[in-house]
Amino acid sequence: MNCLTQHSIEAARRRTGDRILQTPTIAPARLSRLVGQQVALKLENLQMGGSFKRRGVLNRLLTLSPADKARRLVAVSGGNFGIALAEVGAELMLDVVIVLPRSAPGSSAMRIEAAGAEVIWTDCVEAAFERAERLSGNGDLLIDDCDDTVIAAGSGTLALEFLEAHPDLTDILVSVGGGSMISGVCVAARSRNPNIRIWGVETFGADAMSQAIAKGGPVKTQVTSAISTLGVPEVSQLFYDHCNSVVEKIVLVTDAEAFAGVTQYAEMSGIWAEPAAGATFPALAKIAPILPADATIGVLICGGNASFADVAASQTPRPE
Repeated sequence: MNCLTQHSIEAARRRTGDRILQTPTIAPARLSRLVGQQVALKLENLQMGGSFKRRGVLNRLLTLSPADKARRLVAVSGGNFGIALAEVGAELMLDVVIVLPRSAPGSSAMRIEAAGAEVIWTDCVEAAFERAERLSGNGDLLIDDCDDTVIAAGSGTLALEFLEAHPDLTDILVSVGGGSMISGVCVAARSRNPNIRIWGVETFGADAMSQAIAKGGPVKTQVTSAISTLGVPEVSQLFYDHCNSVVEKIVLVTDAEAFAGVTQYAEMSGIWAEPAAGATFPALAKIAPILPADATIGVLICGGNASFADVAASQTPRPE
């Protein structure tokens, strides 16, 4: 499972077929005027399951052997991956358990359980990964989107769609969690336009890829960001290699900027973006001034699963 290529992404597109929505793109004139560049948004918040994660999960589960389908599937999630795995697992009649850190939105847990999957809570992201590893050692099948190119290939299908809708894109801005989506996007986008620039976005405290690039390889990090869908303790060597060789830069933003981005996307474009996608708004403002005047920037709105209450609670000042 260590081969991520144009062919594997095109195969994923054929395999997932009409089980995936070809999500729309929009080009909000108000947003383009604000940043001084042409901007197009790929709305994966409208994907089945509310995020891009369904693409990779479906591609992975459709390739399971009969023996693996008989095992219980276990995964760590900050919310979206768990929702996708629970919902696709239910469609394929598979047994699923999702391990969530306490920072994950309660609304995500309710959706996971509504799909029929079991939820196990842990105190932090690091403890969630440890718990999943123990379950895997006891016979469960670990589904890990942080180190799985079959999942990355499924995620890459969104870039094929984006460039078909907007072949004029010169740049693509992508939120980074474990590095799966951005790796798939890099391979898919470069297969259509070898000169396209790919930019990543992380929040401080969920910056495992930034730290890996700064230190020359994957390193253990502490996840402190409130945006659980971006937080992993360590990126894989595989996805580090993809990002380090292709990505222009990882732009870092604060949690506060990312949460503000949720509101700004709603006001500027009329869309609901979860905080992991909201992080691209301040990142867009940071990269637009350094790009050529004829740039056209594609922004991936990776999901919209956070509830209004989740976002409002995260923006409420905590008592001293």
